[in-house]
Amino acid sequence: MAKGWHRPGFSIGTQFHELTIIGERQMIEQPGKPSRYVYPCRCRCGTEVLVNNTALRKTKTCGCLRKTLLPARNWRHGDSKSRLYYVWCAMRNRCTNTTRHNSHRYVERGITVCPEWTRDYIAFREWALSHGYRPGLHLDRIDNDGAYAPDNCRWVSCQRNNGNRADNVQLVAFGESKCVSAWARDPRCCISDSTILYRIRRLGWLPEDAIAIPSRGTASTCPATSHTLSY
Repeated sequence: MAKGWHRPGFSIGTQFHELTIIGERQMIEQPGKPSRYVYPCRCRCGTEVLVNNTALRKTKTCGCLRKTLLPARNWRHGDSKSRLYYVWCAMRNRCTNTTRHNSHRYVERGITVCPEWTRDYIAFREWALSHGYRPGLHLDRIDNDGAYAPDNCRWVSCQRNNGNRADNVQLVAFGESKCVSAWARDPRCCISDSTILYRIRRLGWLPEDAIAIPSRGTASTCPATSHTLSY
């Protein structure tokens, strides 16, 4: 016996949502499959379709509604391939993905994204464009222990962003505190950041000497009493 045969038939003119039955029930036989019963229906858009006997009550249209709504649902901002959208996705990912190699710097430290930005890319984009975003700039948190939120974020250069990383080595010298890479760019320095670290960590130099004394090609054994290297 064909599936659906026990169900009562529906008369021509019966309407289900946007579909109206326009013909008698028909049986469709398929090789290797149970026979099924369908009704010829006309949708409100004028398209005629065959609808399974068992699906009449839950089928709303011929598919025209889906074709109309799906593009509207999928289109939200048109920025899916833009750099700003990538920044937004990366921001949320680093604060929620526990499998990232650097999750200890974000997830485990409790760094979060504010609810407004978590849910709405448009809100993030509007903030970014009104707060100096330009291609090439990086999203930076003012308080490195705070959340990604409008009042705690800014756009900075790559160098400055790298200088604000939580894992940077901060060096105090000449009454100033800067990361080692920033000291390497300081006018008082004429050596690389790796040389500065080597002098302080391995040779025990004072920060001021490690920064200001030019390299003579061989490591100096200049004695040092203390240093102020911190993390």
